[in-house]
Amino acid sequence: MSTLAVDIRKLARRFAEPFAYAMDADFVKPSNVTLSLTNRCNLKCPTCAYWKTPDSAKETELTLDEMKRVLAQLREWLGPFQIGLTGGEPFLRNEIFDLIREADRLGIRVITVTNGSLLPARRVEQLREVALLPGRPVELVSLSLNHLDAAKHNETRGVDNSQQKIMAALDQLDFENRPYRLTFSTILMGYNIDHAAEMVRFVRERGMDGITFQILYFESGNSGYEPGWFTKSPFWDSDHAKIDRGMDELIRLKREGFPITNSADQMEWMRRYLKDPEAPITIPCKVGIANFDIDSNGEVRLCDVMGAVGNVRDTPPRELWEGIQAKERRKEIHVCEAACRIKTCNFRRPLTSIIGERLRGG
Repeated sequence: MSTLAVDIRKLARRFAEPFAYAMDADFVKPSNVTLSLTNRCNLKCPTCAYWKTPDSAKETELTLDEMKRVLAQLREWLGPFQIGLTGGEPFLRNEIFDLIREADRLGIRVITVTNGSLLPARRVEQLREVALLPGRPVELVSLSLNHLDAAKHNETRGVDNSQQKIMAALDQLDFENRPYRLTFSTILMGYNIDHAAEMVRFVRERGMDGITFQILYFESGNSGYEPGWFTKSPFWDSDHAKIDRGMDELIRLKREGFPITNSADQMEWMRRYLKDPEAPITIPCKVGIANFDIDSNGEVRLCDVMGAVGNVRDTPPRELWEGIQAKERRKEIHVCEAACRIKTCNFRRPLTSIIGERLRGG
């Protein structure tokens, strides 16, 4: 499918979204599809609970054959689409390479975010091999990096050598004429906000394709929201002047063309959130008509902090999307006021903002 055709399809969907949102309807198909290969992780990030998942959890993870079947069902329903292979740490599953081969056979594009610690030269070569398949199935590889300073990054990861392994993986992944985009994914918090602009400049100087910022939110993988959680986080900083300086610089760099994938709109909301994470967020949350997240055991969620709408082990994806439980979940999402709507995986820019940027040539 041509780039123009993809852009037209995306634009048509965005015009339909307000109607689907107002009606809590399922007549639009999901635009953000993810498949978690595992909830397990080999790091010990203090901001995340996935690493606490026991090794025994792999007994309930979807098998390679089950994941291939789900990919085929999604392709039949959605047509050509892009899927995020996530975790936990997705490269804990050696099957990821065979799964990418199946995606190539089906004409599905793949993106993946990794902590980079399980990508020695041998495994990078495996990733390179599947990325160079005829359909060039790997669209993006993103490395999770929170700081260029090794000690500071490693503190956010709970292990001593995480940053060093990421930089080694970056050297291996960044080969000439690579067929995928190569980016950083960075959790934005008081701990690193005065360093974020330096990371943006590093990305451009290195010739990478971008950096995506994500807000520090209540522990990933944890159930139930704990009010005031941020007051206990060693990485939180409520210094408003510091936050303003950091966000002003990031937004300036974005407008000057530096490769920040977040929009200026989203970064303004991030600024408000970092100053007061429990203040009301007035923009609508549209994950109910956009997200289709498949957990490692097959459970499907439209919102990652709400209950599942079923399981792909016993029900095809389309039936789950159009089912009664999904309709009920959309109603719950519609009245939810949680701040997670400004997370990068959830944020939906106003259509007027997108059109305005296109008209300005941005």
